Amino acid sequence: MKFSLFAIATLPFLAVANPTPIEATTPNEDQSVAPPSAQADKVCSNASGREQGCDVDRFNGQRRVAVAPGKTFGARCFAHGMFVDGNDVWDYVPGWNCWVSATWTNIGCENGISLCA
Repeated sequence: MKFSLFAIATLPFLAVANPTPIEATTPNEDQSVAPPSAQADKVCSNASGREQGCDVDRFNGQRRVAVAPGKTFGARCFAHGMFVDGNDVWDYVPGWNCWVSATWTNIGCENGISLCA
């Protein structure tokens, strides 16, 4: 009797304590822990030769991040905004949640990325 009460009392705990195992992956040199959408960002850089801003939006020039000359970042998409030296294209940098004027990015930064939705 004591054994059957013990078995009945512990059965629910055993079911919860033994879930279906989930395979864990360990990142290595060929694998990233970032989700696939983040891996799709295009690597661009500040090619202006001086520090530039990554702005809160494309319209007001309010700086969120200072981007040093040569610093790389991931551009997800581009959009039109305020003109900077005759160029109104801005690249969205999701890692910093801000926008960099294409006036300051390397040649070809926008190639292969699409217009932001």
